Amino acid sequence: HAAALIHSLAETQGDRGVSIYYLHDETLTSPVQATLKTYCDKLGVQLRFINVDGGDATGALPACSLIPELAWYRTMLPDLLPELDRVLYLDTDIIVRSSLAAFFDRDLGDAYAACINDYLAAIAHPEVAKNIDIAYEKYFNSGVMLLNLKALRRDGGGQLILDIARKNIAHLHFPDQDALNLALGFNAQLVDPCWNYPALSGEYFSKYRGNPALEMPACKRVSERGFSPVILHY
Repeated sequence: HAAALIHSLAETQGDRGVSIYYLHDETLTSPVQATLKTYCDKLGVQLRFINVDGGDATGALPACSLIPELAWYRTMLPDLLPELDRVLYLDTDIIVRSSLAAFFDRDLGDAYAACINDYLAAIAHPEVAKNIDIAYEKYFNSGVMLLNLKALRRDGGGQLILDIARKNIAHLHFPDQDALNLALGFNAQLVDPCWNYPALSGEYFSKYRGNPALEMPACKRVSERGFSPVILHY
């Protein structure tokens, strides 16, 4: 997955250049790191590995085979990247189809993040947002997030998100994503779904035909003729 994402970034960002900060734990072996580094060098992509030891910070938080402890490490980005004011977080199961400049350069103001509504969760799991008292029109998918690291550090950094997660463990269905919504959602910009289009959208729209969530603005937007996603999320 990572190699495909890196290739798509290199092919689409033109002279802008790409710098990747790759969060990982001890399971990413040195040979794999060397292979990815060689690949990035050939593509002209800057790659920096960040080996994160969550330790006490994330060890007590919910984790499983589908959502490992590693998923919580992105909550620590404000502290892991103190030299950056913003960063675009991307899951690895993503293909980028064209320039990300308009998204990355958007005016965030004091907003913590710019994200995309998770309309598939609204369709298939309507209880999730309700459990954490967030309207589904406001509930975002955490696989693509433009993060305002400067604002987050000012207001508590990654510790703020982790503290909120611990206080709400009993209500977290998609643990890390729900916690991020609780911590950032009230101060996040929701943007056009072209910046995070789930590849399963068509399948969900057919399977859940008649579901009231299909009337959400994001669902209508991706159904428009001529809609063209920049980011495909698998």
